[in-house]
Amino acid sequence: MRRAFASALIPLLRAVERESVAVRSVVADQKKSGIIGRRVLNAVTLVLSAAAVVVAAASLAVAIDTSTRDHLAGTFIAPMAACVTMGEGMQIAATGNVVDIVITNTGRLPITIVNVWNGDNDGDHFSWARIEDSSTSGVDVGVELNVGQAIAVRVFSPGGVSGWPLIVLTSDGVTRELHDVETPAEPTTAIESAYAALPECSDML
Repeated sequence: MRRAFASALIPLLRAVERESVAVRSVVADQKKSGIIGRRVLNAVTLVLSAAAVVVAAASLAVAIDTSTRDHLAGTFIAPMAACVTMGEGMQIAATGNVVDIVITNTGRLPITIVNVWNGDNDGDHFSWARIEDSSTSGVDVGVELNVGQAIAVRVFSPGGVSGWPLIVLTSDGVTRELHDVETPAEPTTAIESAYAALPECSDML
């Protein structure tokens, strides 16, 4: 939200600056020509400046509204863990890492998650299960989240260990970063059930 506010505030300030320059130019021209008096010039200046602020403020409101309509949040994480599978003779067959996170639609419109990855969007795999119904799950397939719905997500990264943030791709073609949750919530029974339905790392490497 802070990023959206800052991004939207820049056009507001630029619009006000543009209108101020335009108003000063008009005032200077009118004063030179002697067409209108000082009081009228002051009134025109005030009206144009106010109009500029109103227009820019409307743009700001639209930008903020858009950011709140389309928003995903990470509400629970488990620490990144090493993932190892063993072959014959107790030899290491493959290595990687796994990250668990609950993703919630905290916006005001449905949104479809197409992919989630940690290091490589081609090499990584992600699995998910709905918190409200752990029997509904998938691996490397998209999932639609209605407002307030959440999914337990497990991301598998073969090879070297990657770090945060997780990258989420949605059906509108936008990628979003889900950073490490500062104060992750304790897993509920529903969350634990959802993760129990997901593949283990050895199944994905």
